[in-house]
Amino acid sequence: MQQIAHLFYATVFLFQGSSGKPIDWSGTVPEFRDYQRRMWAGEVDLADEDVKIIYGRVHWERLLQNVRQARYNDAHRTVADRRAIW
Repeated sequence: MQQIAHLFYATVFLFQGSSGKPIDWSGTVPEFRDYQRRMWAGEVDLADEDVKIIYGRVHWERLLQNVRQARYNDAHRTVADRRAIW
């Protein structure tokens, strides 16, 4: 579910922030936990289009990091094994 949430947030904020224009993927983005901390501290204003793109990219990068981990494949195997039982 976490990966679905990251995909959802990435999609929505990239779509809203880009206003139909191409997104520049070349720059680096802040680390997910740090950016979340800054949001909760009120340091991030999601009303700004560029900030929406950054937020979308932060979620996209977190999604990519998570699906590349071994535990993601383990979770897939667990779900597949349970489906075979039913």
